[in-house]
Amino acid sequence: MTDEEDHALTSDETETPPPTLEQRLAGLKRLLAETERDREHLLRALVSLHVRTDRPTDAVPYLHRLLATTEEPEEQAAHLLTLGQLMEQGGDLPAAAELYTRGLALRAGAEGVRYLLHNNLGYCLNQHARFAEAEPLCRAAIALDPERYNAHKNLGVALEGQGRYAEAVECYVESSRRNPADPRALRHLETMLARHPEVATAVTDLPATLAACRALAGPGRWVQ
Repeated sequence: MTDEEDHALTSDETETPPPTLEQRLAGLKRLLAETERDREHLLRALVSLHVRTDRPTDAVPYLHRLLATTEEPEEQAAHLLTLGQLMEQGGDLPAAAELYTRGLALRAGAEGVRYLLHNNLGYCLNQHARFAEAEPLCRAAIALDPERYNAHKNLGVALEGQGRYAEAVECYVESSRRNPADPRALRHLETMLARHPEVATAVTDLPATLAACRALAGPGRWVQ
């Protein structure tokens, strides 16, 4: 056995464990307070770590500071979207709706950002029974990306809220087909049909269509 091997086996030294998320948060906060360099990077890291530690509301002040660091409309739209999502997660839908509205007013941002601003604002308005206002927002989201399923579901809610049940059926079915793993559109559809059974006779082949959606959703779906 060499001296090096002997030392490796007998040394009392241990490897330093990696820092915990809490320690990383503390370190980033200290750096932010002590330096003017890389502030945007530090703010982004703080936002990410707060979200990962299930404290999204603690990320809000840092996102506001991040928003203040840029005058680029595209970046502002993205930050406002994230702020709105954090408010939505915290249950403050009016605040989320205000942030999404500000983001849309910029008329900027990547397609995915604009999709979510329209869709998420439509969702918030639906939750407050402002269905007629939510409808054009959901339609705008679908126009931006018809392949994504959530705006189809939210459009269904907006149409159902206006008593346009046959149109709502089409939206719920479309959402269910695009993502069978998410049962929410199917839940809405089954609940609506339970409340308004007359709709079944107004939509062609609805029993077969509903059966197909149920089959796609699989055994884990919610059933009315």
